[in-house]
Amino acid sequence: MTGAFLYILWVERKVFFLVININKYHPALAVLTLLILMVVSLSLLTFFEHSKEPPEPLADPDTFSPYGEFLTWTEVDKLFPRYAEATVIDFDTGSKFRVQRKGGTYHADVQPLTAEDTAVMKLIYSGKWSWQRRAVIVQLDSGRRIAASINGMPHGLGSIPDNNFSGHSCIHFRDSKTHCSREVNMAHQIMVWKAANQVDQQVLALTPQKTVEMFLAAVDQGDTSIASKVVDKDSEAAAELLQGLMDIESVKLHRIGKMEQGSLAVCIGVIYKNSREIHEKNLTLQLSQRKNQGWLIDPQTMLPLLDSVSTCC
Repeated sequence: MTGAFLYILWVERKVFFLVININKYHPALAVLTLLILMVVSLSLLTFFEHSKEPPEPLADPDTFSPYGEFLTWTEVDKLFPRYAEATVIDFDTGSKFRVQRKGGTYHADVQPLTAEDTAVMKLIYSGKWSWQRRAVIVQLDSGRRIAASINGMPHGLGSIPDNNFSGHSCIHFRDSKTHCSREVNMAHQIMVWKAANQVDQQVLALTPQKTVEMFLAAVDQGDTSIASKVVDKDSEAAAELLQGLMDIESVKLHRIGKMEQGSLAVCIGVIYKNSREIHEKNLTLQLSQRKNQGWLIDPQTMLPLLDSVSTCC
């Protein structure tokens, strides 16, 4: 065997040339040298291939949080201006409908865009318009998802023809207020907390009076899971109270006193299911403060709420 051979290696867009004069080697040694070069080449190619950065995995559109941003009304008022459109997503059912913001100064007044949107909204309320608050996510066309609360009662004026919605509905956000009282509405706020996964955090900051207000608002909205957050579950009466709350149609706080030696005097109006009569209740509630739980109501002192016998306020 005489002469030479040219070995060319292409690695990472670079060309390497190697000329081997086989006149200096035994033919068998020259073949062995060539085989070794081939093995080294394959090893180098494998090394460079695996040393490359792996591509970023594609984002899964279904792996986002079900909760919304916990934004204040001041922030939302700028992000969701008048006449802007958005998608309202019911937190519990996932049903969606489109709305337009008609107006609103202290919260957003909205109206369904079409008759089909109205039909979806009414279905969320079991086919019957109601003032009940529901936790919702307001998804802006920018993609941002904001925690909110909506009521299901057409009222006031509407401006979209043929949408089968006679008026507008209200959507509240963190710290928004009603237009009549210009006060923050607790029933709306607890639904905003729910949509933002903020119930536990907000409970810790409540005063004794606000704790009772929050409990009664949750009961009035039929959400005993939220109401249970401020009930002392170490008490034997806790299970009886929480079970009995299912028989209450609505409850309103008329008056609440000052905290004195761990107790609060409250006047409450209650309507039980299958009844239209308002039963007045005058209760003295005991509360205690627990670390990492906030103020808790002694359920034993709340049990008279379940009794249909009225007491004078």
